[in-house]
Amino acid sequence: MPTKPREREKTLIRYFLSSYEHNSWANCHLDWLDEKKDGAVEVLATRSDGKTLALEHTLIEIFVGEKEDYVHFKRFLLIEDDASMAVPDRIIYADMPKGALPKGYSWDTIVTAVHEWLKAKILTFPEGRSRHICPINELEGNVLITLALQVRVVLSPGFQGGILIRRYGETDIGGAVEKAMAAKLPKLVRTEADKRILLLERDQFSLSESSILDEIEGRRQKFPDLEQVNEVWFAETVLFDTGNYVGFSLFEDHQLVQTLDFLEGRLHSRSEYGKPYGDFNAPTDGST
Repeated sequence: MPTKPREREKTLIRYFLSSYEHNSWANCHLDWLDEKKDGAVEVLATRSDGKTLALEHTLIEIFVGEKEDYVHFKRFLLIEDDASMAVPDRIIYADMPKGALPKGYSWDTIVTAVHEWLKAKILTFPEGRSRHICPINELEGNVLITLALQVRVVLSPGFQGGILIRRYGETDIGGAVEKAMAAKLPKLVRTEADKRILLLERDQFSLSESSILDEIEGRRQKFPDLEQVNEVWFAETVLFDTGNYVGFSLFEDHQLVQTLDFLEGRLHSRSEYGKPYGDFNAPTDGST
């Protein structure tokens, strides 16, 4: 089935094209092909001079399924609202393992059990890092499962106290990159266009463009379609949803060669080979 409209992704693409190649694509016509045809490239841009640009966007996760796992994990964040767990002068981090809410179990039961266990143990956690096993009596089927929690206690004199719930686990950037290449490259290269761009989004502080590039380069033989992609750009969106900031970057041989930074929907700065250039009043709406 064709892709449903995704306004967030459209906004990123409009920002990028508004200032790409010295604003020459600012008023291009955007044809959102993947909303019309199953398996089509995300967007085909056409300039007034007839030049065309095919662009495919995808998010690179820190492990395959990270976004879905985070949606499940957010249930644990409600524990942070329990003011009775505040220990004065201490910041307490409780990290859940990724996949802590597996399919087939009652997630509410697991979250409640972790909450109650943390409340009972909160005063016993030592300063520094420690590992603890939290037992959970899964009511459906009377199955006993456990979660290994990583706890970190930081002394902070004067702080009113509080608990912060986070995740931990092995990353798999290579697996995420491979999944993205397999899904996105065929759509991009079979699209007739004067230029093809792959736009890789990064929304995690712990993930770097360099590590993603390493994984891409290590898979060039497996994905020969990469040779038909003119440029691979990055969109850093760590603060996009909270601060409306996005930074676009292009690398050549692992060297940063271009940047386009947007703040509050306007071009904030840009550079080529480390040198800033141009005015910062490019339009960002784009034609549709």
